[in-house]
Amino acid sequence: MLEPYDRYRNKAVVEKGADCLEVVPSYRAWARDALCAAAGAGALLLFGAILVGGMAWGGGDLFGGGYWWMWGFIILGFLGGAAALAAGILTYRSRVRVTFDRAAGTMTERRGKQVQTYPLAEVERVSLTKGGPYREEGQGLLGNVTVTYETAVLKMLFRDGRAVVLSNHTDLNWSKKAGRQLADFLHVPSPEEPVQELPQEPVPDSSKCPKCGFGFKWDGVRCGHCGFSGAR
Repeated sequence: MLEPYDRYRNKAVVEKGADCLEVVPSYRAWARDALCAAAGAGALLLFGAILVGGMAWGGGDLFGGGYWWMWGFIILGFLGGAAALAAGILTYRSRVRVTFDRAAGTMTERRGKQVQTYPLAEVERVSLTKGGPYREEGQGLLGNVTVTYETAVLKMLFRDGRAVVLSNHTDLNWSKKAGRQLADFLHVPSPEEPVQELPQEPVPDSSKCPKCGFGFKWDGVRCGHCGFSGAR
């Protein structure tokens, strides 16, 4: 389950006891979500006060009936506030927490109400790879600004090929330190320098003929469509 990339450190490792570690969102990530939600709630209160004040001033008719266009202003304010409040809450709920419990022998990944549990005995190693490069464009004081950067992706790899992303941001030093801490805690190989992941070779589909691609007349050895013959 992938996390959205971040140009700043968005995770922290917290010790919950001798046999328990957690990878949780950093205080900066929590603060950003809270600020977004608070701004949305503030906008709703502000435009609600404008609406109530305008109705009172106009004797029940918004702004005395001469400023009907204010309805559009208030509606846009309410929509913007509601969107910011919803974005803050949803981002907060979507952030991933991963708990490593040696006593229970489990690794638990939580995202909102979604909970996924993995056996620690199946952990193969901790991986640190490069993410990106990412490209951002924006308006600066001197004109258009383009920023290109890479991230450090910290993953937990399992023997069956599964991978769980623990963090994806630009703080390489933190990623190295957290990777070594998790590897020592789980007694698995530790990552050193991030390496670029190589693309996986496609696995041939044995249910289809490797020559024509049709499967309705392919029995695994001979194709009745194109006449190709070969071992599966």
